[in-house]
Amino acid sequence: EFDRVRIKEEAKARMREAKPKAWAVTLAYTGIVYLLAFLWMAAVIFISGRAASPLPGAVGTSAAGAGLLILAYFVLLIFLVLFQVGYCGYSIRLWRREPGGYRDLLHGFSIPARVLALWGLLFLRSILWCLPLLAAALLGAFLSQSSMDPALQSALTFAAILAAFIFFASRVLLYSFAFHVLLDHPDYTARQALRKSKALMLGQRWKLLLFFLSFLGWYLLEYVIVYAASIGITAVLFPLFFHSPSLFISPAAVYTLFFLILLLVLLISLPLLLWLAPYMNVSLAGIYDSLQGKPLVPPAPPWEVPSQPIPFGD
Repeated sequence: EFDRVRIKEEAKARMREAKPKAWAVTLAYTGIVYLLAFLWMAAVIFISGRAASPLPGAVGTSAAGAGLLILAYFVLLIFLVLFQVGYCGYSIRLWRREPGGYRDLLHGFSIPARVLALWGLLFLRSILWCLPLLAAALLGAFLSQSSMDPALQSALTFAAILAAFIFFASRVLLYSFAFHVLLDHPDYTARQALRKSKALMLGQRWKLLLFFLSFLGWYLLEYVIVYAASIGITAVLFPLFFHSPSLFISPAAVYTLFFLILLLVLLISLPLLLWLAPYMNVSLAGIYDSLQGKPLVPPAPPWEVPSQPIPFGD
């Protein structure tokens, strides 16, 4: 069992005590994530440009260009998964008040084979868990061709999709702590980590779902900030960049505008993200420890009775 409210309050207290500050480590992690995303976008632009280029040495076929893009995507995805596991390890150490910092972000690279094996197994299982959603979509398409009452068609389709989504969410929640387990037991195989996570989560999935839903308001606020900033910045920058027809057709102007808008939106939404990401991840680490029976606050060391009586008045 775990107390969601107490864990979240304790997580905020441990974030305030952290050295270096949790927001600083999160900033480093966020910078890495956005750098990987930037590299992927740069690879798309570069490879797409070479595929269409008539110059010698250019990627002459779309198949070759697509192959290079897929390869670049998976290489960057591997780095992203390893850094994500490192941030998970940092969150666990922060919850346990253990020394930690920027170097924890590289912890996933110390056990890359096991991390990627676990990620691959979860990925394959998630594809299988999506099959009921596909079946529900096919059912909806089949019902739309029948002569059944439209209201009944909609109700049956909605019920099928809802049931499939509930099944998918229950599977995901069941293995929510697989990477936490692997970080605590680096000698575990991927299947052992999944079994341990499943054992911890039996009977707790509804409470963990409520925990995630308790952050919904914060993420909606983040979305509103990003959406409003995107509209506002675009409305200001578009007239500056495209004040003449010649600039409007310039690819350099389009790419510059896109990256500038992305950078400004990131800077505006970053403060909330730097608080929200460690808050949620440290709280999740607290739930993981609570499910293992560890107390929220470690017990104080036992008081030792002095070997000699203390003289009265001293």
